[in-house]
Amino acid sequence: MQLTALTLLSTAVTATALAQVSIDFYFTNDTCSTTPTVTYSIYENSCFGIEGYPWESIAPYLSSGTCSDATKSPVLYTYTSQEDDCISGLYATYDVTDEHTCYAVDAEYLQRLLVKCE
Repeated sequence: MQLTALTLLSTAVTATALAQVSIDFYFTNDTCSTTPTVTYSIYENSCFGIEGYPWESIAPYLSSGTCSDATKSPVLYTYTSQEDDCISGLYATYDVTDEHTCYAVDAEYLQRLLVKCE
């Protein structure tokens, strides 16, 4: 029982140290000037599936933590493929900082997100 508790504690500590990126999505606005339709938050090295709506713009930002390698910065990868691997269908990459930076998106349907530290 104690080993399980230590494993869970270790996992929780590791997860909080990783970079967490939040991404605001805008459905009918390509300048990020309205209230976001939805916000997703994902951790470094996580492949995350999203609803495939025709988003007009996104605004990624570093919401907490740092990259596991402090000499690197988070980059958001976006994919149009429905595959679960975050390998095929790369749409674009976006540098992420602690500021909301708006990017117009002309992809019909974004399906997957991945944050890598590079």
